[in-house]
Amino acid sequence: MEYFLFDSSQNKYLARLENSKEYGFLTREEEKAYRFSEDDIDLAWHTAYQCAWLGLGQFFVYGE
Repeated sequence: MEYFLFDSSQNKYLARLENSKEYGFLTREEEKAYRFSEDDIDLAWHTAYQCAWLGLGQFFVYGE
């Protein structure tokens, strides 16, 4: 299963720039959303918390 961060109030996903470790932008396109593996679920929740703290939005970890 893959997980990604989604903010339902903005209807956007957290994305990462190619070849970068930095989270670069928000996107409405699910296919561009940064994916977390099952092994990285703790990192996904930590990243969601950081995004809220930085004022980027209220993200939830969403899996498919």
